[in-house]
Amino acid sequence: MPIHQPYIPLADIRRAAEAVLAEHHPGRSIPVPIEEIVEFGLGIEIRPFRGLRDRFGFEGALARDLKTIIVDEAVMDRHENRYRFTLAHELGHLTLHGALISAAPILDKESWRREVGAVDPQSYAHLEQQAYLFAGLLLVPADLLREVYTEMDAFALERGVDLTEMGEDAISYVADRIGRVFRVSGQVIARRMRAEHLPPSPDRA
Repeated sequence: MPIHQPYIPLADIRRAAEAVLAEHHPGRSIPVPIEEIVEFGLGIEIRPFRGLRDRFGFEGALARDLKTIIVDEAVMDRHENRYRFTLAHELGHLTLHGALISAAPILDKESWRREVGAVDPQSYAHLEQQAYLFAGLLLVPADLLREVYTEMDAFALERGVDLTEMGEDAISYVADRIGRVFRVSGQVIARRMRAEHLPPSPDRA
């Protein structure tokens, strides 16, 4: 019988990410300590797997027992931003899809993909998109993103650059800089900025 993952509203995904932060990182310092949240806050083992990406085509997976996240060893050792996002993405699967994953008649994410009819294409797209949104909201919370953006905006103004006047170009101008603060990629920041409507459109006072 095909497995179906229903649509989850963005507001519900946002609340789920905020609930994790409230419980496991109430101080809300940045960067969000995702590794500590996963290992010490939730008691989930992070297990490196050599060649995971090359052999199976993905960088991380949540085990069916919901107690282990497997991560490509090279990503874990050499690509901090991707490693952090992979942990947050898999935590998204746990938070949003844990019951579905634990009940599925499959052993791991690779067999999940291979099983014809196990997950219909639309549901698989929902699973991945929902986990992606969760990861972005967890690692780059809206209030903290706005705080950092405001600091960048003031810094730019002091040097004669008005980010508000730049419109969409402002995103590419600051995304990598903000990404270094949150320890995520500039691409993640760009998506989060668009989602939070940054830079703001109203005229400056």
